[in-house]
Amino acid sequence: MKQNGSRISAPEKAPEKTGRRPFFPEIGCKRQDSSAASQFFFQTANESTTEKFMKTRKSPFFVKTVLVDIDGTMTSTDGRHPDGMEKRPLTHLEDILMAKDGITRQEATCRILSCGDTSIHCLSEFLGQLGVPPEEYFNAMRDDLKRHTVIPEDAVAFLRAMKEWGIPVYTATTNPPFMTRVKLSAGGIADIHGCAYLSGYYAGCTFLDPEGKYSAEFYPNILRDGKFDPDGVMMIGDEPVRDMLPAMKAGIKYGVNIDRRQKEDIVYRNGGISVNSLEILTGMMVKGEWDYA
Repeated sequence: MKQNGSRISAPEKAPEKTGRRPFFPEIGCKRQDSSAASQFFFQTANESTTEKFMKTRKSPFFVKTVLVDIDGTMTSTDGRHPDGMEKRPLTHLEDILMAKDGITRQEATCRILSCGDTSIHCLSEFLGQLGVPPEEYFNAMRDDLKRHTVIPEDAVAFLRAMKEWGIPVYTATTNPPFMTRVKLSAGGIADIHGCAYLSGYYAGCTFLDPEGKYSAEFYPNILRDGKFDPDGVMMIGDEPVRDMLPAMKAGIKYGVNIDRRQKEDIVYRNGGISVNSLEILTGMMVKGEWDYA
């Protein structure tokens, strides 16, 4: 079930960014002229090693592990399809079986459901039993997603910064590893084999709990499984009631909500913070300060 990814060699240098604000590939994030971290960004653009980064830390803000939600946090949709896809994953799999075996949709559904309990297993786990090439299923969903889903630039920059600084990032999402890679592939930062920016995956099906991510034990299970010190863990998500708050209730020290429609750069609430861009969060980490002011 759990499919922890292994570290992959550093990705190729990112293509040159466009837009009003310059991009600093050395530290993996754009300069935010209006932020309190602007001068720091400019002065340390060439300090790209983990050792130099650690020297900048001036407070107890010491993140050792990052957990990230996927939908709405690392992805953004056009709003026409809430899940960023025209068809559900199940429908895509049914379509493939119908074309491959010449069966009806009802027969395809029955065949899929006979493979296992979909409340605790991911559809991608059934591909071998169904005789479906993983690449065919992956590509069908990726092509659907690319029409309605993008990976925000601030999300890509954040992942690059964590990779540069040696801070491992794990997913904490309803999406199984296969689906996470499909969604991130829409932005060109993952493929069927993995994502260079992720150290592992914690999905709703990881712990074989029918409640998945919404179980009260989801975040405690992550801490136990990864042997993570909660004082060094940060959880980032776009739904406080599903992400930040239950994570902090489990003892995770740093709770972050991302709301890209928020007018303010940063708002402190419920013991955590809400930011309108992950650039703000990266700037706080560069400064080594949880206090943004």
